[in-house]
Amino acid sequence: MAALRVSLSGKLRRLAGVGELALEVPAPISAEEFLQLLARDRGHAWRQVLLGEGEAPRESIVVLRNGRPITDRAAPALEDGDQVAVLLPVAGG
Repeated sequence: MAALRVSLSGKLRRLAGVGELALEVPAPISAEEFLQLLARDRGHAWRQVLLGEGEAPRESIVVLRNGRPITDRAAPALEDGDQVAVLLPVAGG
């Protein structure tokens, strides 16, 4: 198992009611698996935000590991003690 600190912003922060979560996840885990696990464990509203067609994580979501973007979301990348940030796309006008 891996203990992760997960920073949330935007809609995810509003859904969680906090800016950071402490989570225990299987290790190692890929960014895709992490997003699917987060969506599954947090409920319908989170699934709508994080997952698209076929329950695959939305391509527009960026996952940072210790401040650096994860470029290969399918490769095991997250390990015990990592700080993870989930960034949603922002729109404005």
